[in-house]
Amino acid sequence: MAAIQATLIMELDLPPWTVAADIDLRSWLFAFGGGIRIEKPDALRQELLQRCRKAMEVNAEANAEQSPHPEQLSSNPNFFPSRLRHD
Repeated sequence: MAAIQATLIMELDLPPWTVAADIDLRSWLFAFGGGIRIEKPDALRQELLQRCRKAMEVNAEANAEQSPHPEQLSSNPNFFPSRLRHD
């Protein structure tokens, strides 16, 4: 069975002060992550790129630490030393 992919194209014509000052609009736009393409204004597009780069850096650092899988943690007797006792 083939997956269905939907695309929504939306164009918003807003005054510049709205984009610059409206934190709710920016949060809504940035919540789409990689699912949005901002063409204008360039400052908003650059902010999205900066946020995405930062998220990638943070997650690359976390991946580099190679944190154990949850099942590895639960089998570790020292995982919750103050809550679980294996006496």
